[in-house]
Amino acid sequence: MKNDVIGSSKEKTITVFNGWPMLILMIALILLGLYMLISFFIGLDQGNPTWGLLWASVIVETAGWLITPGFFTLQPNESRGLILFGAYVGIVRRSGFHWTNPLNKKIRVSLRARNLNGPKLKVIQDQEHEQ
Repeated sequence: MKNDVIGSSKEKTITVFNGWPMLILMIALILLGLYMLISFFIGLDQGNPTWGLLWASVIVETAGWLITPGFFTLQPNESRGLILFGAYVGIVRRSGFHWTNPLNKKIRVSLRARNLNGPKLKVIQDQEHEQ
């Protein structure tokens, strides 16, 4: 039998996509979907509707909007734990603008040291401030 520790946890650092190219992709998909929708209505007005263009515009537009929940930013001394359907995926520590799977739940974790077990501090006051 192995020496398995029940309830042990291991931190798994993962890398995620840079947010800027994904932001450009999101904007491009939304604009392309709008262009396709406008083209469909122009064709409808001229009596030559292309119904495939309507459905393609709906799909492209939906894909553009589904990308948006994946964006997040990290400040220095901050990290995000990523959880997908209740299963731990990993932790992101690198500060900046990032994108991950939109279905991931992003939990903020502070990396700031919060240690209160230090030596007593000696306080020196002036005679004027003791009153």
